Amino acid sequence: MGLDKTYKFSKQTFHSVLWRLQKQKLVERDIKGWNITELGRKLVGKVKYTPQAALPKEDGIIRLVIFDIPEYERKKRVWLRLELIAHRFKILQKSVWIGYRPLPQELLESLEDLSLQKFVHIISIEHSGTLENAD
Repeated sequence: MGLDKTYKFSKQTFHSVLWRLQKQKLVERDIKGWNITELGRKLVGKVKYTPQAALPKEDGIIRLVIFDIPEYERKKRVWLRLELIAHRFKILQKSVWIGYRPLPQELLESLEDLSLQKFVHIISIEHSGTLENAD
């Protein structure tokens, strides 16, 4: 079926996901099985997949991604969290993530395409420490 074999999920979870996708008209079921709809194809075409090998290397610079995306943009907020996970960022709080590699230009362009730039702040920290260590 083309699913990642390292991901374990229950039969109930699998059916719940298919049911939700069907409800959103992204997949449909016929005699032969499940098929992606035209709407589903359009949505998949918009996704910019970055294979693990294509991720930028860690460069020693800490990056914080802080966002406050409104509730009416919930799907975009979920999308951003999934992108951050895919780019190996870790959650500090629900809307504060930390990573050690630059974010690809495609992701930054997607933020702009989705009109999210005013809700998302990216901070780079080259030198970290505490006041205790400052001289």
